[in-house]
Amino acid sequence: MVKVAIVYHSGKGHTAMQAQSIKNGAESVEGVEVLYWNVEEAADKLDLLDGADAIVFGCPTYMGNVSAGMKAFQEHAVSRWSSRAWQDKIAGAFTTSTNLAGDKENTLMGLLTNAMQLGMIFVSLGIIPAANEPESLHTAAGPSENAVNRTDTSLGAVASAMLCEPEQMAKGDLETAYLYGQRIANITCQFVRGRR
Repeated sequence: MVKVAIVYHSGKGHTAMQAQSIKNGAESVEGVEVLYWNVEEAADKLDLLDGADAIVFGCPTYMGNVSAGMKAFQEHAVSRWSSRAWQDKIAGAFTTSTNLAGDKENTLMGLLTNAMQLGMIFVSLGIIPAANEPESLHTAAGPSENAVNRTDTSLGAVASAMLCEPEQMAKGDLETAYLYGQRIANITCQFVRGRR
């Protein structure tokens, strides 16, 4: 069984919904087991994370950067840097902020940098902008909330929560997360089993 771990911090529930969509996408791939923990739970399970084939990190973007909860987890897991326990594992990243931009790229870069420091192999989003609404790119309004990768991000999955309740999150953002979870699981399977 290929193991994909999802480690996330969520302040108001939006990033948890995004994490759940990534989990659902990864679980849709045959032969994949998903380990799914918030940062507090994961901090006590570093030995189990050592046995994962992939780890996907996610947190909200607060003031244009990685949330304090995720940063605390990164610092707690610093022993994996010196031991190289996560060397050559697959990695990915996701984030949510209130607004469409919100400087989410800074958060993704922070999560990417941490993965690179740990010697991991990072997986991009791999989805073109507005993949299911290509015609929207020729309009002034641009992609709708149902568009997959509506904000044209490449590093990882992003979501824009606006000031809505978590259950009102944009359908396209959650679908983007689902597809990213699927992509990471498929790539991890290829990496573990080899391409056929």
